[in-house]
Amino acid sequence: MDRYVTSSLVSLIAIFLIIPSAAAQSTGTVAGRVTDAESGAPLPGVNVVLADRDRGAATDPEGRFRVTEVPVGTHQVTARFVGYQSTTRTVRVSAGSTTTLEMTLAPEAVDMTGIQVTALRPNVQPSGELTSEQIRKAEVADPGALLRDLPGINSVRRGPMGLDPNVRGLSETEVGVYIGGMRTFPAGPARMDSPMSHVDPSTISSIDVVKGPYALTRGPGNMSAIEVTQRGEDPPRTPLTGSLRTGFDSNRESVETTGFVMGRQGKWFYSANGAWRTGDDYEAGNGESIPSDFTSGEGRGRVGVELSPHSTLSLTGSYQDQRDIDYPGRLLNAEFFETGMGQLKYEFARDAGTLRSVTVRTSAQQTLHGMTNEGKPTFEAGRDEDGNIVRPPLRIG
Repeated sequence: MDRYVTSSLVSLIAIFLIIPSAAAQSTGTVAGRVTDAESGAPLPGVNVVLADRDRGAATDPEGRFRVTEVPVGTHQVTARFVGYQSTTRTVRVSAGSTTTLEMTLAPEAVDMTGIQVTALRPNVQPSGELTSEQIRKAEVADPGALLRDLPGINSVRRGPMGLDPNVRGLSETEVGVYIGGMRTFPAGPARMDSPMSHVDPSTISSIDVVKGPYALTRGPGNMSAIEVTQRGEDPPRTPLTGSLRTGFDSNRESVETTGFVMGRQGKWFYSANGAWRTGDDYEAGNGESIPSDFTSGEGRGRVGVELSPHSTLSLTGSYQDQRDIDYPGRLLNAEFFETGMGQLKYEFARDAGTLRSVTVRTSAQQTLHGMTNEGKPTFEAGRDEDGNIVRPPLRIG
């Protein structure tokens, strides 16, 4: 039994020794050097491959290469390098030996396709939009309430009129409000009057909201932008059209009356609108009286002329006066907010040509405000036991 095991082990060892020896007798090695045909300098990084076999190597810094386990026989060896003509040589490989091969590559001009770099205008399309049909169906008395229908946008109530927009957590000065292409700012401190309160909702034809860095295309400093387009900004085609509307909001005890007219005569076009809104204190569901007095009157007019089939020049002016506005929970009420805006605009637009559109605007806005603490706890603290004023009311303006 021991003799049989010993004999088997000897046979197995002999097999392992014979197999590599047999493999070595059926393959050989190709080694050599690749140089520049003109200067004779070694070429590192040249790809040296056997055309009929999936074998090859790259030259080292001295231009040398070595390909092992090449089957015995005749083979085609090709050397390739960028900027040089490829070279192919025929070699014969013998079993267990190394075949030496010296190869030279001649420089060659390379005709490379040019690289074209194209800069595309970023997508600045509004990420939220309300059309004239959506606005008409909403029938809201506060323009800020319209924004609540768009994803990622909310409105914060600052007082009895004017919801302040909040876009993805951004608010106040981070959100630019543009009415007719002109940025609008609040008249009162701490944004007690929202910029959205300075536009009559019945005159709005569309609202576009741009979120993120693309809002900078509307103006500097914007993290988001809300662009309000009013009726009459596009030159009308009919001689005269208009509307008159009045309504009562029982929830807020408010009354609103608005009127709008626009038309054209030849190359001249015009539009005008006015609005009168009032509000009164109302009773909440728990019977508590909520101070919500306000009075607001506003007017806006625009006149323009078509300079050519592709260009127009227009002048727009607006004025709004908000009075006697109650702010529950705040130290002050507003005696008045006054906002006046003016804009001169040149616009060029066409469908074809190298220059498609140009818009030039110059605008101005003036705001005034008056604040008082009458009716507030701080005002009552300024009276004596008989109700006489011992400290005059606080007025800021």
